[in-house]
Amino acid sequence: MPVSPFRFLHAANLRLDHPLEGVKGAPDDAFLQLRDATLTAFDRLIAACGEQGVDFLLLTGNTLAAAGRSLRAIGRLRCGLEELAERDIPALIVPGRLDPWEVWRSVPGLPDNVVLLDPSDPDPVTVSRDGTPLATVRVLAESPAKNDDSVTVTFRPSPSSPSGADESAAFPIGVALRLPSEQVFTRSRGNRADDESCRDARRADGNSRANGDEPLQRWAAQWPVRYLAVGEPTQRMTLPAENALVHASGTTQPIGAGERGPGGATLVRVHQDGTISTTFIPTGVVRWERLELPFDGTGRSEEDASRSVGVTTEAEGSHQQNAGQAGWEGWLIDRMRAAVESLALEPDELVCIVDWRLILLEGPERPECAEELAGLLRAVGTSSARSRLIERLHEATDGSESRLYVHRVSIDRLAAGLTEAANVLAGDDTIAADFLQKLGRLAAEPEEMMRLVRHRATRIAPELAERLAEPAAAIDANRLTEEAFETGMVWLGGPL
Repeated sequence: MPVSPFRFLHAANLRLDHPLEGVKGAPDDAFLQLRDATLTAFDRLIAACGEQGVDFLLLTGNTLAAAGRSLRAIGRLRCGLEELAERDIPALIVPGRLDPWEVWRSVPGLPDNVVLLDPSDPDPVTVSRDGTPLATVRVLAESPAKNDDSVTVTFRPSPSSPSGADESAAFPIGVALRLPSEQVFTRSRGNRADDESCRDARRADGNSRANGDEPLQRWAAQWPVRYLAVGEPTQRMTLPAENALVHASGTTQPIGAGERGPGGATLVRVHQDGTISTTFIPTGVVRWERLELPFDGTGRSEEDASRSVGVTTEAEGSHQQNAGQAGWEGWLIDRMRAAVESLALEPDELVCIVDWRLILLEGPERPECAEELAGLLRAVGTSSARSRLIERLHEATDGSESRLYVHRVSIDRLAAGLTEAANVLAGDDTIAADFLQKLGRLAAEPEEMMRLVRHRATRIAPELAERLAEPAAAIDANRLTEEAFETGMVWLGGPL
């Protein structure tokens, strides 16, 4: 059946004025962007409603972070909704886990264009344009199962719209705050290639473009809806199911390293033949990315290796170490800068926080590989060396574009590097060599390392044995190895 074409913006997890996580130590230049990130993303969302000419805005949960009780959040929310009211754009808001119904009932002064969808109310909301029904929107009632890993969702059939409008020609939209955790979505990183990916997801004749995940197909087939908006996931996800397009719009602004990629909303266009197309609308200000650089001691060219060794004479042993460290920094900077430049960032993302993992792999047992690993560990094996590397990386990546980069560097699988490079790092110092070899062996067996931690602590204070069991299990073995390596470099001095 033909429908009246319309478009709307679907957004979730705005978490207005929620502080960003893990940004301690960021440069002062980024303070305002970090502090106001979620609010700026909301401003961009409101602006996009006008720019895209939408018929309504649908917010599917966690618009507010109630625990913060932020007056700034309430003030900015009301200003944005009032701007939509001036444009005659309705805002349909579904309370979520962070902002339940009780919170919304206490928000003062919401404008008349706001409709709060109560999950306990079986009646749908009909959105009309010039008296013509465009869509019906209803919340699918959720009731947690006995275990917290799944959700049983029940569809509540409803009577006709309270407005008396004919719903038969309106496009049916459902909202589920979350889905069973075992269901798997086709994940989209929110890039431009996603624009028309769902153009034929649900054809008017009922044929699906793709079968998708079979259990979720059955789950989505329970309700007579054509677009199923999902709220809780903070990653953008899409599934063209048999009877509906199931879509989570992600978050307008990521708040921590666990939410990598761009923040934004989804422009949903419903065409006259009933097909749906979606377009990613970027709104995020701050972006997190995680980049990895694996190394096994064989990855550099001869030219790179010669740069790291430097010019050496018998009287210039320290010069070899310093030149090797400087050469490694240059090699890393070149590759890290290239990796940053390959990121497909949105033009309006003002801050990009990059978490680097330098992964030491077990390479061939050749002397030159041990030399290379030793050079790498001298360059990034201590916090002061990494600080110097990050400072140089900032200089290399903060160019003319109006974007700030925040770099954080960690070493993964440090044990592999220590085991192979111990003798090179220690030189003629047998004590240092023995220390590094033992540390490498322990790091390769985290359980043994934790046993030793508990054993040593218990010898000092036997009554702490049971109390230390749980904290010891939570210790990051790689981080502990890194700290021990740095302490050893300081205590044992010159050879390292």
